[in-house]
Amino acid sequence: MGMEYDDAAAERLEAVYLGPDVVSQREDTLQRISVQKGERVLDIGSGPGFLAAQIADQTGPGGEVVGIDISEQMVDRATKRSEHDWLSYRCADATELPFEDSYFDVVVSTQVAEYVPDVAKFFVFSNPADVL
Repeated sequence: MGMEYDDAAAERLEAVYLGPDVVSQREDTLQRISVQKGERVLDIGSGPGFLAAQIADQTGPGGEVVGIDISEQMVDRATKRSEHDWLSYRCADATELPFEDSYFDVVVSTQVAEYVPDVAKFFVFSNPADVL
């Protein structure tokens, strides 16, 4: 399972995620999902963990934020950077989530669908009205 990155490739990917376009997209996403204190949030395809970390800032210690990514290297890098006890990262497949249905209050995923071989399996929503 997973996408493999060497250190140089991981650093290049992180640099992209820190670029102005992706930072702007991240800010837009945060505004749209409007996470509240104490909510449980899942970030599917969390990559280097920048979005999940900002979400954890919003939920505060009463919340829980889990970032999943198929790349062990990204999970390791995000975990090492994590500053909150209520933020964790796990290696998992976006189409086979290891969580009970309805566990999370908010589920977010950005820049992920293009990497998922079975997109139809990835886009299964309990309430399509909730999709932004």
